Amino acid sequence: MKKNFFKKKLASALALALVVASVSPSPLSASAATVAKIVDKGSSKATAVLYVDKVSYGKSAVNFDLSKTYAGTKYTWTISDSKKATIGAKTGYVVAKAPGVVTVKVAAKNKKGKTTAFTQKVTIRKRATAVAAGDDFTLNSGETKTIKATVTPSNSTDAVRYYSSDEKIATVDVKTGVVTAIGAGEATITAYAKAASTAPNTSQWNVTDTVKVTVPVGLASVKQNSSTELAATFNTNIESGKVTASDFSIVNDATKQVIAVKEAKADGTGVVKLTTFSNMSDGKTYTVTYNKKSVQFTATDGVVASLAITPATVAANTETEIKVNTVDSKGIVINSYALGSVTDSKLEFSISDNKGYTSGSKLTLFNIGDTAKATAIYHTYKWDNTTGQETGAIKAELTITAVDKVAAGVSKTEYTIGANKPNWNKYTSKTSIAVGESSTLWFRVTKTDDSYAKYGDYTFSSSNSNVLIVSDHSSELAARINAVSVGSAYVLVKDKNGNVVWSLAVTVVGERKATNMILDKDSVTVSNSSNITDTKVITTTLKDQYGEDMDYTSAPTKTLLTSIASGVVQPSVVPSADGDITITAVGATKGTYQYKIVYGNAFRTITVNVVAPDNSTSATVSYQLDKSADTIDTVFTGNSTTPKDFVAKVAMLKGGVVDGYADITSYSIKKGTTEVASGSSLKNTTAVSYSALSVSGSTVTKAVADGYSVNIKYVDNKGVTQEMNTGFVIKDTQSSVTATQVKTKVTGTSSVANAISEAFKFYYEGNEITSPIFQTIDKDATVTASSGTNYTFVRSVYVYVTVTGTKGSFQVPVKVTLGTSGVTIEH
Repeated sequence: MKKNFFKKKLASALALALVVASVSPSPLSASAATVAKIVDKGSSKATAVLYVDKVSYGKSAVNFDLSKTYAGTKYTWTISDSKKATIGAKTGYVVAKAPGVVTVKVAAKNKKGKTTAFTQKVTIRKRATAVAAGDDFTLNSGETKTIKATVTPSNSTDAVRYYSSDEKIATVDVKTGVVTAIGAGEATITAYAKAASTAPNTSQWNVTDTVKVTVPVGLASVKQNSSTELAATFNTNIESGKVTASDFSIVNDATKQVIAVKEAKADGTGVVKLTTFSNMSDGKTYTVTYNKKSVQFTATDGVVASLAITPATVAANTETEIKVNTVDSKGIVINSYALGSVTDSKLEFSISDNKGYTSGSKLTLFNIGDTAKATAIYHTYKWDNTTGQETGAIKAELTITAVDKVAAGVSKTEYTIGANKPNWNKYTSKTSIAVGESSTLWFRVTKTDDSYAKYGDYTFSSSNSNVLIVSDHSSELAARINAVSVGSAYVLVKDKNGNVVWSLAVTVVGERKATNMILDKDSVTVSNSSNITDTKVITTTLKDQYGEDMDYTSAPTKTLLTSIASGVVQPSVVPSADGDITITAVGATKGTYQYKIVYGNAFRTITVNVVAPDNSTSATVSYQLDKSADTIDTVFTGNSTTPKDFVAKVAMLKGGVVDGYADITSYSIKKGTTEVASGSSLKNTTAVSYSALSVSGSTVTKAVADGYSVNIKYVDNKGVTQEMNTGFVIKDTQSSVTATQVKTKVTGTSSVANAISEAFKFYYEGNEITSPIFQTIDKDATVTASSGTNYTFVRSVYVYVTVTGTKGSFQVPVKVTLGTSGVTIEH
């Protein structure tokens, strides 16, 4: 019995042993190995960045392991570059030594001798201990200087970025360090050495240095008003008495003659009027110098194109001097003559149909509404042999009207010419228009109670319809104007009684002609790869003879200047009517090509370099991040409805030339720590995008102005998933909305929006928003008291403003904070 019992026990034990043996760890198989990956020991993730030096925010060493290991398998750790990092062959312990990128590899060899390898890329950074931006410097407005900050140690991997303390004084390119002087004053440029370019400026781990940029008070531009008067525009406001005639030098560039300055008159704006003793009417180039800063202008050619009689209105029962100006085709006054004091033998100037009297150069009209007719003729004294009539004579007539000395209740009037309603808070008055153009003269009347005159309070007419046709605007306090011929005219402003109360001078200059073309770049390099369409765009701006922007009415033409052999395929260069030149080179022959771009009298030469990817088996394959912009400004003008998107791609380069775009498998876009867009498990995706501005119908939608970070994972040509990080900034330079609280308590409504509309007046670009519509309202929950009164704390609102451009009128959201940081509205 005992023998049998023992045999049974032995058999059971052997069976159990066999079962245990069947579930013990087996050597690593290829299929099992594929589910393992390199991770930090005791963690599920792998460290991707190490630092050469010990830092409190990162590691200088890491102990790697496999997420799964198996008994009987031998693991050997190696590293791609032992000069950059060391590794324990058995432990996987990595210590950073020098900056760069290394690949950690572990070979897992099972009992059968089969080896499976796992890899992990590690970026090794070396932080800067110091950054030097250089010495302080001085720049004149318009000048540039490049700051080349150096980091210590020299092999630091830190990204250097530059920022200006005041972009109204000096701007700086965040990457290149190119500083551009704008306005007078001092600005501080800070150079940041960052662990990564996307690190915030506020990071305590940044290393910084500063350099001071001084922009002295100086000339920005000079424009000739008359043969003896210049308007010198400065980079800051100049108070009366701060400059004198001796501060300026004017030299004729051709003759080197010095033109003496008689008077320099400042009025607190940025424009100083310079009066000279001598005429400048020879069509030559002159150089004006102030404080070692020089600006050039081309003088009038002295050829009379029109006559301008001034003024069109005089105060009733008040002696007023009447003048006539001879004017060239650019609107520059050649000479000015008072009534009875004309010295030019070709000029005739007189007053007739006078309901008052003249005394010397002055006219007096007794009553409001009385008129006198002024006539000026500039003779050629050339006669037609057939008709006996004088040919080429220039004639101007003006009916001068007596008006009230001061328009009752008015403190200020302003006007300017333009297609769109101006921003009255920061506009530049424009009083000229070219022959053949139609535009709008915008008029604003500020009353003594700080309110504004409205549509219908005044009407408009022309003093001379042969020069300028004028009609009332259909819905604004403005006049529609059409330029007929070169000359000067007045837009007469009449009150509701039909009395002329103001006359607004308008100069009609010669028809605009394209004379210059400005390019954002004159050379591009484009790949001829057939795998993608590498596209480059050159943006052009057209200028007329007056230096003002012009619109294209058709596409410019192009001419190939480079001689090419038979069989050579040139790139595609396509100018468009919007000013863009689009360049592609799919299948084009490698080489350099030059093209002449022509529009009217304006032309420029561009260079197109066609390059080819290296498709040899030994070619170096690399990847770079291509993004549409570092900064996107969501300002909306109404002149384009094209969306503004941030777009990023991972370009594959062969021999340094783009040959395709990598497939993106996932991405994440964050504003701060908040994810605003993402994608995962993507297929056949080569670009990611984020909408900064879009237009749907007449409504504009904008993303929040802020900094954004982007993480992209992609698959390289070896099938390995890699990742890249970048960032971009959305800014919004749209004019701000101001809100003035007029009530603290609103009755008759429980609607917060209605209460805000009644409690506040909103203004955009100096114009009241009469019926505000809110996109969003940032508020707390409304509290209702026992009395039934509602109390709502409102921080800010996004109010829609109307923006009108060439594409129509649109509703654009603009954020405005109510009060200092919010207000409570009782309603």
